[in-house]
Amino acid sequence: MRRTLQSIPLLLLISIILFLITTNAPGGALAPYLANPHITPADIVRLKHNLGLDQPVPIQYLKWLWHIVSSGDLGWSTSNSEPVVQAILDRAVATLELTISAFVIALSLGLSAGLFSAIKPYSFWDYFITTFAFFGQSMPVFWFALMLQLALAVHGIFLLENMNLEALAARRVYEFALLVQPLKIKGGTGSTVAPVALF
Repeated sequence: MRRTLQSIPLLLLISIILFLITTNAPGGALAPYLANPHITPADIVRLKHNLGLDQPVPIQYLKWLWHIVSSGDLGWSTSNSEPVVQAILDRAVATLELTISAFVIALSLGLSAGLFSAIKPYSFWDYFITTFAFFGQSMPVFWFALMLQLALAVHGIFLLENMNLEALAARRVYEFALLVQPLKIKGGTGSTVAPVALF
């Protein structure tokens, strides 16, 4: 209970920082509309007024925070043109599949490598697995995740698409390949990346 209460100021501070970053980003919340040639400057002014973006930033933040606390309303997604809650719920199933897959694969590889290393101490494979684990722990998570996405999504999935797996009655294999492409698996290092799925 005490730690929960202590986390409230931290969450508020993080929300303020993220709110300031998003409001000061190039184009702001209306960036998707600014790139649309069919939207006039008058439309942008009207959108700012309708969304309350013409008010001071502290007032915007307090209204946003009040909507979250009072009704659970996270606001409107200008990039998806739908409520933020709906955007999250639409992707919840794919996100859970991605998270569970990452956890199961990482746990299976980690336990298998750890047991094998314990059975054969001071052997070549023990040193190899230990070195690989240290390498995985010291490597930036975001960088390795991007490299795996590049290797699997850009190159590997491209090859799978050329094989026309659907025609071979392997739709589930193809879907799993699409699912695994953002996964970061580091075997015995015990960490995975499971970003919010966008499919």
